[in-house]
Order: sequence, then C-alpha cells, then structure tokens
Amino acid sequence: MVRAMSLFLIGKLDNFYKNMRKVFTILTLSLVAISALWVFWPKLIIATQGETPFGGFTTYVYPCTCSGNFMIFHTQVAGPSPVMYQPGVSKVYPFSKITDTGVWLLGNLSTNVDCRSGHHCHTIGTYPMITIVGTSDPAKTVKAGTAR
Repeated sequence: MVRAMSLFLIGKLDNFYKNMRKVFTILTLSLVAISALWVFWPKLIIATQGETPFGGFTTYVYPCTCSGNFMIFHTQVAGPSPVMYQPGVSKVYPFSKITDTGVWLLGNLSTNVDCRSGHHCHTIGTYPMITIVGTSDPAKTVKAGTAR
C-alpha cells in the first residue's frame, strides 16, 4: 500500500515537472519575443517617421518648368492634394504612369518642395514631395465615381 502510494505520488510529480517545463518554455519564448520587440521597435518607428500616406485618382498634372518637378492634383482619398513628383528622387513602382491623368496613385509623402514655373520662375506653391508611389494601369482604370 505504501509502495503504491509512493508510485502514485512519483507519477504526479513527473506530470507536474513536464507541465512546468512547458510553462517555462512558453515564458522563455515570450521573454525573447518581448526583448526583440523592445530592441527593434524604436528602429521601426524611426524608419516610418515623417512619412504621410496619400492616395487618389489623378485629375491634373502641372509641369513645374523651372524646378524640374510635377505638381499632381488628385481626388483626396487619403492625404493632401496637390503633391509633388520629383523625377530621380521619387520612387515610382509599376505601371510608372505618374504623369498621366486618369490613374490611381498610392504612396508616401515627405518634406515640402517648391514648384517654380513661368518666365521668371515664380514659386507657384510648396507641397509635400512623393517618396514612393504606385500607379494603376491606365488601360484598366475605372474613373472615380463610375462603375463597370
């Protein structure tokens, strides 16, 4: 009887230790994940700081002849309008139709830049510059407010 009782208790202790190992493993992995987040979270915040998302349907593109960029007017689905496209600085993803009207835009904006144009290169305005942008395929674009 004593032997049976001791075997029973040993079995219970064995189960207890197996469960404790599982709990310890889960706690350790959680601690590692939280530590990694604590280390890398500030870098993730800094990487996206200063970027404003924008998007909409392009309605008009004005070339800024003196400053070498384009002022793009779009429907304000997100972000301000107009925005500035600076060739060589703004990264354009396919379909690369940024200066066409009638395409959808989706991207990020950063600091303001001038649009200078005209005979005396007057400043037309100062607007946020596009950092990255994707465009829709003009051949397959549905105009804003219409249905297929």
